[in-house]
Amino acid sequence: MPTLFDLPASVPSVTLRGKFIGPDGRPQRGIIEILAPTPLTFGGADVFISGPIAIPLDAEGGFVVKLPATDSGDANPKFWAYTITERLVGITDRQPYGITLPAAKPDVWLNDIAPSNPYTPEYVPITGPKGDKGDPGAGNVNSVNGKFGPDISLTNVDLGALASAGGTLSGKVQFSLATPTDTALGAFVTGDGFDRFRSLINGRMEWGSGSSARDTFLYRSDVRTLATDGSFVAQNIGGMMNVRAFGATGSGTIDDAPFIQAALNFAKNFGGWVVLPPGIYNCATLPLRIYGGTRLTLLPGATLRRGGTNTFLLNGDAAQNLGGYNGHGNIVIEGGLWDMRSTANPTDPDMCISIGHARNVIIRDLEIRDVGGYHGIELNSTKHALISNCLFRGYTDTGGRDFSEAIQLDGAFRPSVFGGFGPYDGTPCEDITVRDCYTGPSGTTGTVAWPAGVGSHSAAAGLYHKRIRVEANTFEGGAQYAVKPYIWENSTVIGNTIKSMGSGIWARTLDSSKVADRTTMGGTDTKASQSGTGLVIANNTFRDIGAFNHAIFVEGETTGRWYGVTISGNTVSGAGGNNGGLRLVYLEGFTATGNALSSIGGTGMSTANCSDGVLSTNRMFNCGGSFFTSDTGARLSVMDNNAGNCGSHGFWAWDNTDLRMSGNYIRGAGRSDATAQGIRLSTGGDRIAVTNNTYRKWGSGTEAASPYTCTSTVTNVRRWGNDWGAAITSTPGNEATSVVDIVS
Repeated sequence: MPTLFDLPASVPSVTLRGKFIGPDGRPQRGIIEILAPTPLTFGGADVFISGPIAIPLDAEGGFVVKLPATDSGDANPKFWAYTITERLVGITDRQPYGITLPAAKPDVWLNDIAPSNPYTPEYVPITGPKGDKGDPGAGNVNSVNGKFGPDISLTNVDLGALASAGGTLSGKVQFSLATPTDTALGAFVTGDGFDRFRSLINGRMEWGSGSSARDTFLYRSDVRTLATDGSFVAQNIGGMMNVRAFGATGSGTIDDAPFIQAALNFAKNFGGWVVLPPGIYNCATLPLRIYGGTRLTLLPGATLRRGGTNTFLLNGDAAQNLGGYNGHGNIVIEGGLWDMRSTANPTDPDMCISIGHARNVIIRDLEIRDVGGYHGIELNSTKHALISNCLFRGYTDTGGRDFSEAIQLDGAFRPSVFGGFGPYDGTPCEDITVRDCYTGPSGTTGTVAWPAGVGSHSAAAGLYHKRIRVEANTFEGGAQYAVKPYIWENSTVIGNTIKSMGSGIWARTLDSSKVADRTTMGGTDTKASQSGTGLVIANNTFRDIGAFNHAIFVEGETTGRWYGVTISGNTVSGAGGNNGGLRLVYLEGFTATGNALSSIGGTGMSTANCSDGVLSTNRMFNCGGSFFTSDTGARLSVMDNNAGNCGSHGFWAWDNTDLRMSGNYIRGAGRSDATAQGIRLSTGGDRIAVTNNTYRKWGSGTEAASPYTCTSTVTNVRRWGNDWGAAITSTPGNEATSVVDIVS
């Protein structure tokens, strides 16, 4: 039994006990909730007594609690009763009922006063009238305390003793025994072979079942230190709520979800920290719902295991209507293994953790394993969130979901995007950080690595996810992209390791081919894309990228260009198929500097319809296509790059205007095509400067036909100061080969 806490001395109290067993005699499990009027005041004691009391049944199905009497003259209100709710596992039709606890009966069993008819929940016990006096008998007449014969009665007060039903001692009780391990106090149930409780002179307390030696202990182990050799389970210690105290077992054999939810509900009403001790918590009644101001912690060794379909954890209720970032926020979710068991439901797509319409969310230090169809974590319409040090291992495609991200960032655009709850007011994500996480395979038979790591794949016209940071993560073994910035604005992808993924990073402005995405929240079809701004892709490492797409692909459209993009310091070692190391489409005002690209199946760096960009100090080596290509570019500066060993033309620009190629070192173009050139200008270009470049042959095998070629369709070429090392092919009428100013 739990420790009984004393109320203030001026508040009369009653000890309430109860015991619940099944028809077969086994103890029942559950919680007894006791609710008094709130607030309940006792003026003489200067205290408020408020809030529900949730008492878990012990291993014997029993409980005991000390409560204020209901007939205290000092109480406000004066006439009241307790409401009792029996929350027993497997029993759902028991109705709440009321009881009174008069001070005249200081020790009461709930079993004696609870109504047996669930449809009379207001039944309370009423003491009946005093019966007739019985036959006085034929005994001798004696006088005791002024009474005679049959009227003689001796109470515990007459004898200076406690009543048989218990009572209160006003003085001190002391035990004087020989050794510290002598028993000072013991208690047992009639018929027990052993004490169920024992207190020793040294303060050590011991508990047991009564059928064997005591096995649970609490004792002083050092100065100011209490210790136990087993586990200590308390419902609420300083705002920390243990789900075991709410009925969860962690045995992996029953549905623990209702008991975990009971703890989450308690935290919803009173705030606090919900803790899962080590164990396996099978959860079939889903979703679990977490509310604002809650911290949910799985201690090391704790596993949440999916036992049914639906989203596993959701922040709020289906019927809520909390728009913007005003839903259930200020949430921390941390620790443990979240085993979603996708192979047990191979055709059912489910989410693990889904957060919407929230502010200030932290998810950290946990592992999500084997998710089917949807996402490990979805942040929807969320502001100020951190996902850190999380592992995402294992995924099952439940059908048509070969693109799913381990972490999805999305907006409250429409029910098909976020099904947890509304409103669908277009709220996007802002100020999100994903840091120090891992996505990859779990090794579970029937699963694969996550297809994608972090990203978005839906939109609404005119809206952006803003200030997204993806930093220092590792993405491994997935079939598609590591990071997918879609309608992200002023965001960064920095310092990540991307290994053996189908592709690397794909940044996309709004895709105008998707009708739902190009439509506003008001229902207007814009039939267009929208621009993207402020993207930084820096210091990422790519290893053994597959043939799904380019290692780095930044893509815009005619109606939706990228502006202000910076791509620097990235290292790509291996890109499969004909894919490139860096592919840029419809960019304006960008830089690509200091990148190292090697073993590229296609072109090292390629641009299409790009303008006002700088591509400099990049290193390109072993490219199956060209080192660099520019299709329909304007005002590009390609400078001080170093390139060696490519299969086709080295640097190739067609239909470019105001292009500057300067200070580049090129060695060994055309290694797979003897008709190729080191630098090739073709197809209608105009106002192009080619200066101070160096070209060298590889020295063996197939070589380019010429270090430099300029076709007749290119006009106003300025070329000087180059070191070709061999004869070139040019169109003298279109080229100026001396250093002169151009004034027209």
